[in-house]
Amino acid sequence: MKKIFTVVLVLGFAFSATAQYKRKPGGIASKPSQQSKFLEMQWWLGFKAGTNLTQAVPIKRYTIMTPTNYAVGLTDKTYESFNKAGSQASIEITFYYKGFSFSTQPTYRNSRFVYSNQYEWINSESPSESLVLQYNQEQKLDYADFPLIVKYDVLRSKFRPYMQAGIFLFHAN
Repeated sequence: MKKIFTVVLVLGFAFSATAQYKRKPGGIASKPSQQSKFLEMQWWLGFKAGTNLTQAVPIKRYTIMTPTNYAVGLTDKTYESFNKAGSQASIEITFYYKGFSFSTQPTYRNSRFVYSNQYEWINSESPSESLVLQYNQEQKLDYADFPLIVKYDVLRSKFRPYMQAGIFLFHAN
């Protein structure tokens, strides 16, 4: 990660060190205006924060109890969707040069979701003897992403479509 950040930083300084002069019709070079210099190369620094809602979609289900006298499907967990608010915070660092943007946006995320399951036992010899266990469990997931994004403004006008590519590193505890 440090190597990638160093490369992006060196590229940023290299781009800022180069200057191009526009030639007038007579072949005489003129300095670009302060406004055009400012618009060609910029650094953006920002902070983003907010809340999120999570829906857990298990790919494979596990259970710690396997009943011997009834179907296993009765022990499945029931997930509640979008009911617990999580949070996220990100710092955005972007270098813009002549239509190209190089950006990193390290983000901390906290996601929360709830599931419940129920276990029931009834004595076959004495049906008045029974046990019902209801479990409600809240899960919290803290993780960080470290995306690197390269973006190019295609038209560079008021209408600004762009192409974007990037990678990210995901780390969860």
